[in-house]
Amino acid sequence: MEHGVTRDTILIVTPRLDEPAVEAVKRLVRRGHNVMVLDVSQEQPVLRRHESARAQARKEVFS
Repeated sequence: MEHGVTRDTILIVTPRLDEPAVEAVKRLVRRGHNVMVLDVSQEQPVLRRHESARAQARKEVFS
């Protein structure tokens, strides 16, 4: 996925958000992907969005 030419939205479900997972998310975002991480390590799951700069710029144009 990291080297793909299409820019997809990726959902990662993880029982713990450790350093290798955080680094993978950063690489995916740098390559233009939008990433959503569902962290289920705690009693209450947390959904976090990580958007590429391209997606953020597009939102600003349409706002």
